[in-house]
Order: sequence, then C-alpha cells, then structure tokens
Amino acid sequence: KDEERKEVYGDIVKLLQSGSVLLLFPEVSIAEEYHKMFSDAYGERVVLFHSELTTTEKINAWFNMMLGTNFIILGTRISIFCPAPDLRTIILDKGNDPSYREQRSPKYNASEIAELRCKSHDIPFIIGETALSVGARLDILDGKATYEAYNKENLPSVHTIFMNQKTTDKRISFFAWDTLSMFEETLLKDGKVAVLHNRKGSSKILKCEKCEHGVTCNTCNYGMVLSDDGKDLLCRFCKTAVPFNKKCPSCGSKKIGERVYGIEKIHKVLKEFYPDLGIIKFMGGMTDIAGNFNIAVGTSAIKKILKINKFSLLIIISGESFLNIPDYNSEEKFFIMTNEMRGLINNPDCKILIQTRSPNLEVYKALIENNSDIFYERELSIRKQLLYPPYSEMIKLEIKGVKKSAFERKKETLESFIKEKGYELFYSGPSFPPVKKGQGMWKYLLRFKESFDRKEIKRIAYETGATVESNPEQI
Repeated sequence: KDEERKEVYGDIVKLLQSGSVLLLFPEVSIAEEYHKMFSDAYGERVVLFHSELTTTEKINAWFNMMLGTNFIILGTRISIFCPAPDLRTIILDKGNDPSYREQRSPKYNASEIAELRCKSHDIPFIIGETALSVGARLDILDGKATYEAYNKENLPSVHTIFMNQKTTDKRISFFAWDTLSMFEETLLKDGKVAVLHNRKGSSKILKCEKCEHGVTCNTCNYGMVLSDDGKDLLCRFCKTAVPFNKKCPSCGSKKIGERVYGIEKIHKVLKEFYPDLGIIKFMGGMTDIAGNFNIAVGTSAIKKILKINKFSLLIIISGESFLNIPDYNSEEKFFIMTNEMRGLINNPDCKILIQTRSPNLEVYKALIENNSDIFYERELSIRKQLLYPPYSEMIKLEIKGVKKSAFERKKETLESFIKEKGYELFYSGPSFPPVKKGQGMWKYLLRFKESFDRKEIKRIAYETGATVESNPEQI
C-alpha cells in the first residue's frame, strides 16, 4: 500500500543522518507527491529533478547538487544521472515499471544504471516493489539480494471467471454470465466498477466458436481482420493479405466469425445498455478524470485512478489478451500488473475478476491464493529449462529502413557479423509491428549464456544504424 511505502522510504531517509539519497519514481506526479512530503520535513535539503522542469530550473538544480551535499534528490529516470558526491543510497520505487527504460536513442535502463552506480560507490540499492521481478527473485534465492516483505493483508480478492462461447452473455458479448451478474449487483449497491482491457479502438478479432482459436498473421502474429468483401484476411500492421477459406486453421471448424473488442466498443456498448450511468474512458496519456462516474473503462493506465476512487469491482475482460503475446515474460508482466493494482485499490472488499478460457493456469492460482511462490517456482523452472533471462542475457538489435536495397544491405552486414562471431541467433525476423511510420522494421535476438564483448555489439550497431537493447522489455 502507498501509505506503508511512504512510511518505509521516510524511515530510510531518517536513518541517513548525513550524505545524499536519490529516490527514483516512474512518474512525475508521484515524484511531486513525495517532494511535498519530504519538503515539509526537510525543507531546502529536498531537490526535485525531472524532464518537465524548465531549462533554467534544471540548470539551477544541477549546480546546487554539484556544489552542495546532504540532499534528498527526487525525480524520474533522468535523475539517475544527477551529481551527488556524497551519495549514500538509491531507492527505486516500482522498479519493474517500464517507464524506467528510455526508448529513444541513446537508450538506457535507469534501474540498471542505479545498480551499477551503487556497486561503484559500495552503497545499498533499495527497490520498492509490489511484486518482485523473476530476476530479483532469483537474486534473493542465490543470496545476491535480501528481501523484506510488508503487510499482505487486506488486499482485494482475485477470482477467475471461465469464459467461452457457452458462458458468454448474448447481449453483452464481452461479459460472461457470472461477470455480468456481479457487475450489475455492484452497480445496484452504488459501487464503482473498473473495466480493464488490453486493446484500444474497436478491434475486430476472428475467432473460432468451437476451439476459441484466434486467427493471427503468420508474418507478425497480430490478429487478422476480414476484408470488406469477406474474401481475404488482412493484417493492418504488415499489410499481409491471404485468402479466407472460412475454416478455422486450428481445428477446421466452419464456425468462425468476427468478434469486436476494444475499449471504444466496450464503452459504446455499456453506454447503450446503461444510459443513465456515468461511464468514462481512461487510457494512456490521461492523468485525471472529470466529474462523478459509475463505470471506468480503460487500458492498464486505469491504475492511475484506482487509489483516488473507491472501486468495488475490477473486471479484466480477457486474461488471454495479456498472456497470449509472443513474449517470454508476458506472464510475469501480468502477475506484476495485477499485484500492483491490488496494492493501489483502496477498498479491501473490492473483487478482481479475470475472465479467461484457461482458469487453471498457475499464474491465476498464485494470484487467487495470494501465494507468489506458486508463480515464481514454475516461471524460474521454465526459464531455466529454456535458458531465458535471468539464466541468460538477450540482446535485441533492431534496424529500420524505407529503401529496400539499403535495408537489405544492413541485414546482410548484421547477419555476416553474427555468423562470423559465432553468436547464438535466437530469432531473426520482422519486428512487431513490422512496419512503423512507413519504415520496415527487422530484429535480431542474440542469446548469451556467458560474458561477451559488448564493444563489438556497439560497433556493428553504429555501422548499421541499429538500436541495441539488453533483456528488452518486449522482444
């Protein structure tokens, strides 16, 4: 819970009677919230540093830190570079948050830099997390890190709702009967409901009514849609078009059709069925909501409003929309996201419903029983067998280009380099999406089980204009 987190960070700062401490936060709004809290107690010792400050404010803060000592520095990922000659510790809040990774060149991971900085100064590196990453769990098991658990009581309960063609409500097709029953019961009791989905817009997904298989593109694995005349399957990302033979590619059933999902569609349908209720949309880029509401529909960005509104029910429309992604750490991300939302919800009586076709998955069992060991033991076992991180290091090299000839030359150069060095090529193929802003995208995933020459990787990346990322957030 946030209050416990603030108390712990406050106690750590209080223990450091001399020297500077650096606290990193995933969002400016959180850094500003802590800035007020610490300023009330420590006055001018507190320095706020983030990208939204004016140039003059940044320069003044930077020189103050360079010339002074004994500061409490608060900021977002950019503040990891702040000078602090007398640095005593670094605290990383919500260390699994993807916002700590800079996506523009030069790319960097503030979490990794914080760890390196602490090692070079021989000072503690403290990470505040609702749920540990798989890598952090392994470090604890190997004795490389210590772990202290705080109160896990009074958290919202998690439940799975089995969802298939037979259990789906005929009127509101994105709800199972049991979900709709709890949804309406909550509203009748004047409770607030949050509806979470992993797709924006009004995505049309082709699915088999018999086996629930979704029709995806063979090139980029994105869901395909029907052409206007119904004769072809189209991929809006890589522009692949193939004839539609009106059969499920998995089981051969002819019972295959379009299902329309997405935040826009869900919002529209709910407004049609419940015109007298306040229904809002909340997606990435939004920071606040206006007016009273009964139902909030949104992406994972909805977590920003969970702690400032008392929700009685949170519905995750489809567990598969988070888990059925071609990424080795999709279950980890879902586990961490769900636990983070449990910690943010300020109503212990709130229920979290996860609609799914596979309710017996270990990740769901771990959440329902509030037993993280179930998840970590299985995930670590699988990754060890398959040699996925943290048992190896993945390097992603990604190139882009408009002209086919230049694009092919870059590919040839990289492929020759990888072959010459004898690196293990884990994957070579189109990126996801394969076309971005009119440019073709291609990626190479290299897997290293032991140390390697990073300078060589940097050199070839510079020659080909490739971007490089270690253990990428998304492969």
